[in-house]
Amino acid sequence: MSIMEKLIQKYYVNLVACMELNFNWSKVNSSANLASWLHQEERETRSITAHNTQEQDAVSSKHQPGGTGMICRSELIQYARKASVDRRGLGRWCSWQFFCNPKHVSRIVVAYRACRSKAKGLRTIYQQQLRYIQAHNLKCSPVELFDRDLAKQIKEWRKSGERIVLVMDVNDNPLTSRFYQQLQ
Repeated sequence: MSIMEKLIQKYYVNLVACMELNFNWSKVNSSANLASWLHQEERETRSITAHNTQEQDAVSSKHQPGGTGMICRSELIQYARKASVDRRGLGRWCSWQFFCNPKHVSRIVVAYRACRSKAKGLRTIYQQQLRYIQAHNLKCSPVELFDRDLAKQIKEWRKSGERIVLVMDVNDNPLTSRFYQQLQ
């Protein structure tokens, strides 16, 4: 039994948020999803994951830096509705709607934001996203693209009446980051 499974059982956790899963989900069968990592689970579990799908041909291994995911279990499953991922296919975030009354929808978002520094190595999150930016002739950094895209997505969700819970590895100082100002 993994440490994660022990903690889930000990504290009766119904939702697990994961950042930096470092896994290329396209290299395994669909049954080998994040929920399947809980080997001792007796109840139904569901999961959503996001990883960089833009570089499938370039990455041949199961290891891929970055990615996000959530595991939903037990009583919370009955309220889990529509799951979604980063529209650009970069694995920067995934989310899930939860509600019993469609007039009161909450969305939990799990996000991973690259560091501002130009990390060395071709397979880093920063380099993956930089290749995407260059291929699409965008004029920004990976962090600027993330900030702009997630802020826009959250505004769309809020406009549709959803309440947002954001769980995020921001890789920045929360007191001075411009990202928080964009969300306001």
